Amino acid sequence: MADTSVADTASKSIKDNNGIQGSHDVYFNLPTSTLAAECKAEGVLIRGFLPKDLPQVRALFKSGMQTYSDPMPPHSVLKAFWVDYYEGALAKDLADADAVARTYAQTGGYFWVVELTEAVAGASVGDIVGIVAMEKLSEAGKVTGELRRMSVAPSMQGKGVGKKLVRAVEDFAANNGYDQLVLTTGSIMTPAMHLYIKAGWELFREGYHPADVRAQLKAAGDVDIYEAAFRKPVTSNQGRWRWAPHADTRMVPANPYATDAAAGTTTVIRSVGLAAVVVAVAAIAWLRVGN
Repeated sequence: MADTSVADTASKSIKDNNGIQGSHDVYFNLPTSTLAAECKAEGVLIRGFLPKDLPQVRALFKSGMQTYSDPMPPHSVLKAFWVDYYEGALAKDLADADAVARTYAQTGGYFWVVELTEAVAGASVGDIVGIVAMEKLSEAGKVTGELRRMSVAPSMQGKGVGKKLVRAVEDFAANNGYDQLVLTTGSIMTPAMHLYIKAGWELFREGYHPADVRAQLKAAGDVDIYEAAFRKPVTSNQGRWRWAPHADTRMVPANPYATDAAAGTTTVIRSVGLAAVVVAVAAIAWLRVGN
């Protein structure tokens, strides 16, 4: 049977809701994007999710999350929160192909995968080596896209796949009437934070656990990490666009659970006046990652 049920529905939804022409066999030929040509030259293809991709997508998302949770001690409260988060995602929007389409493409967002077209060490042609999704939201009258479910296979990390996925989301938003993009991630996910900062996203809010959860973390010997909320306004549909707000600086913390990465810091750009904003969030809420 042809692998078309959800793909056809999602493709029709995108054409109807966003007015662009596309195919699930190739990356969209957006008029302002050079991304498709760059991907072809580097042996990868960014395309829309197909039902046949589901097992690889679920495995890649789970392994990406376990990269952070596995080094945590067995008794870690934070580890339990983390496992609850990704198991919840696998049971909801990543449960099956219909759930993926229903959550993203059918509501005006999208779900992308990166497929290898040339073999590399540790991966074969046809392997899914990267994923990202964008969910369409409405915030204060603005058409908002939330970047979610970002994950890149170890064999392709450090090769620009994450940057290309962020660009795919940005290109889609810029060509389809979005006003802004947002995402949240945990401060333990320093590689992701560095990626978003380099792409011109603004760290505009930090949210800490409620006092009772912080006490649990302390008692278990866990670090008190925070939710990092990023945003980027869509300022142009003419190719790549960046945002440089009034600058303040803050150092991104090193991942205290990292086992093989050198501690590193970087400069974070954020708006003056928002630097002191700290909100209390439920322990599981900050784990709604754009990862």
